Amino acid sequence: MMPSTMIIMTADPGLLQHWGPLSSTFQTVVYNQWLPLPTQVAQPLVIVDTALPGLPEADDVSIAELTARSKTVFVSSTPSDVEGVRWLSCGAVGYCHAFAVHNTLQHVLDVVADGGLWVGRNMMVTLLRGLQAVPTFSVVPSLAGLSEREREVALMAAKGYANKEIARSLNITERTVKAHLTAAFTKLGVTDRLQLALHINGIQ
Repeated sequence: MMPSTMIIMTADPGLLQHWGPLSSTFQTVVYNQWLPLPTQVAQPLVIVDTALPGLPEADDVSIAELTARSKTVFVSSTPSDVEGVRWLSCGAVGYCHAFAVHNTLQHVLDVVADGGLWVGRNMMVTLLRGLQAVPTFSVVPSLAGLSEREREVALMAAKGYANKEIARSLNITERTVKAHLTAAFTKLGVTDRLQLALHINGIQ
């Protein structure tokens, strides 16, 4: 179910103003300091400014409780891959620059509201290559439902290769790579490369 409530946690008036146009389709609540989620709000979309006063450390139990009860996106005015990985590892479904252009932020919201994970390209590669070595399809039963080419494309994507690199390696067009990935995502029930890699590694 798509979230109907957006909770924005920030004490930065500029950030709040920047996100304002994006929150118009939600019932929006603003916290200017760290507070637990109200129990009556079911699975909201939560935007957390990493500079929020009182924000606990990523390994704090209250962060785990937050991410378990909401679709949480952490945003930073000075983002880094290290920080992003830390928040994603505690259950967040997104991490991005707090002042990215509205088109990018809208894409982030669309992806996570629809059940996906969102991170930037560089962090995606960091996360994918930080996973254990991607196994061959012969030991991943769910890949048996893919065609041979879909398996090849899926395994390379799960290792962090870009579409252009996959196309060059397999001597096919980028358009064909995208078609195979789309088919693989649908058959495996995932929405993006990160979920694909987690699925193949048996993590999700």
